[in-house]
Amino acid sequence: MSRKRIAPALPETDPAPERSRSQKKRESTAIQELGEALAHEALPVLKTMDLPPVLLAAITECRAIRSREARRRQLQYIGRLMRGCDWRAIADQLRISSNRIA
Repeated sequence: MSRKRIAPALPETDPAPERSRSQKKRESTAIQELGEALAHEALPVLKTMDLPPVLLAAITECRAIRSREARRRQLQYIGRLMRGCDWRAIADQLRISSNRIA
């Protein structure tokens, strides 16, 4: 006698659908590019932005690194830190500060 597998019941109100792998990769790449843009930004501008202290310290440390591979790893670390905070707000602040300078 074989048993039929019964699919688990789904909740009636399905939360936001899962993002696809491609969407996650695009978002991750955008965050890393934003981190690189922050690393190239002037320090006084960065201090006026509302950045977490750990992120600001990682960016200033990245500026001192000259080795290409070490800099790449530091930029990945900055991206990882930014995923934990509101990176869209940081992007808006960077865009506003760039408009003031231009």
